Amino acid sequence: MPGESLKDFILTNQKYQRGLVIDTYDGYSIASAALGKDGNIYKEWAFPQGPGNAPKEKAVPIKIYLGKTPDEAIQVLRNIAELLKNAKKQEDDIPY
Repeated sequence: MPGESLKDFILTNQKYQRGLVIDTYDGYSIASAALGKDGNIYKEWAFPQGPGNAPKEKAVPIKIYLGKTPDEAIQVLRNIAELLKNAKKQEDDIPY
């Protein structure tokens, strides 16, 4: 469903016009999204697995919960940034 604001969209894949959008339903999340040819932002939806790996009947947005408040979300994003810094450092330490 369109309606996400372009100002809240971060383009991460120029070729396929895909990225992420901040979702504020029941807290703060990062949701997978795409920029449509019509200029609207569309969240990506999926059918989660139920018992026996069968898909459930109701689709939900693909998103990662960050926290109930903006401060909680910011701290989670800082933790992610720190993990990425450590991964980069480990990658830089690999002798090629």
